[in-house]
Amino acid sequence: FSHLLFQILMIDSFFITLSDNVQNISTNFETVRAAANTQVQLKCITSYSKFLKAETFWIFQGEKLNETDSRYKTETYKLNTSELTQEGQMSLWIINVSDPDFGFYSCALNTSMGLSSATIVLAQMETGTGI
Repeated sequence: FSHLLFQILMIDSFFITLSDNVQNISTNFETVRAAANTQVQLKCITSYSKFLKAETFWIFQGEKLNETDSRYKTETYKLNTSELTQEGQMSLWIINVSDPDFGFYSCALNTSMGLSSATIVLAQMETGTGI
């Protein structure tokens, strides 16, 4: 079976071996600070094999985020495409941050290879510190 999979993933002398990472999700921001009553953007970068069907979504405090809630705006767009991989960015805008919004957010990438996620903590900015 693994030999067959390896042959399927061989294109123009480029190879993906079974040990290669065929999907990844990451963020440059482990903690984002925001003041109440402001707008904040959380961002993640996705990368996955073009041979995989991918779904992206956001999770808040362990539950899938209701992206149709008017307090949120989500965007997903392509960054780079190569012969083998697709890269993209997913963003979550929280329009008017309030106390219940602070906590753990995860951006998630789901494919037939499994679920990958990265976590961002949205922390309340201390009043008067400007940090």
